[in-house]
Amino acid sequence: MTTSLDLLQTLDPTRADDPAASVRPETRRELLRAIAATPLPEVREMSDGVVVPLRRRAVVRRLVPALVAAAVVAAVSVSLVRVPEGNDRPAALGPALAFATEGPVIKVRVLDPEADAARYNAELKAQGLNVTLRLSPVSPSVVGEAIAASIEPGPREDEIGFGKYPAGCQGTACSPEFSIPVGYSGKADLYIGRAAKPGEGYSGAGEADGPGEALEGVEFENQTVAYVLRKLGERGMTAEYRVGEQSEAKDTVPDNWRVEDVALLSAKRAVLFVKP
Repeated sequence: MTTSLDLLQTLDPTRADDPAASVRPETRRELLRAIAATPLPEVREMSDGVVVPLRRRAVVRRLVPALVAAAVVAAVSVSLVRVPEGNDRPAALGPALAFATEGPVIKVRVLDPEADAARYNAELKAQGLNVTLRLSPVSPSVVGEAIAASIEPGPREDEIGFGKYPAGCQGTACSPEFSIPVGYSGKADLYIGRAAKPGEGYSGAGEADGPGEALEGVEFENQTVAYVLRKLGERGMTAEYRVGEQSEAKDTVPDNWRVEDVALLSAKRAVLFVKP
């Protein structure tokens, strides 16, 4: 039987050839069926030419659902991390995270989305949390979503959740946040999407026609290449192509070919999966 790990290995981004060229649509669908254990918005991973829809990476033991938007708690106890004294750089930069106790959970907000993982993890450790955090650039609709998470099984581990703030924000105006149960003693490694900076490629992306995305409101499936290219051009974007069941890479294709799917590589570039 084909396992999730087997399928992920077929998408190995370290391969010398173009991995996306060997990823058949059936493989992408089988990967999703095999490893989509919990309901997260579909995310696409782009790395060194790989364009693959996925729900989680191989490191994941269990992916928790995205944090559902909730009413603002009237009384919250906010505790910012203590900044070390002295002249070290973290002190000069200020805290990278903020911590608030909201009932049974600790809500962690990212104050500095450009901080490195070492700063995040030092502040999490100072709060007594055995949690590591890494942020990766993603497309607007999946800012704040978990790209992947490795979470040790244990009491209340299903209460770990993900979200973004401020309430009602969209795209680059959003910053990530996540929730950890008060008293949680397990280990969690979290990989969360942040807004991509101008010119930065996406580590993950939502559906190309999703909220805030480049083709929001555009019906592109089974449209001609010419039509989709025109819509992308209106948004200052360019495209590359993957053809047929073997996803063969092509520099150009006929304008009258049909588009099966679109994957976003950055705010300026997309991949069109096409067929004659």
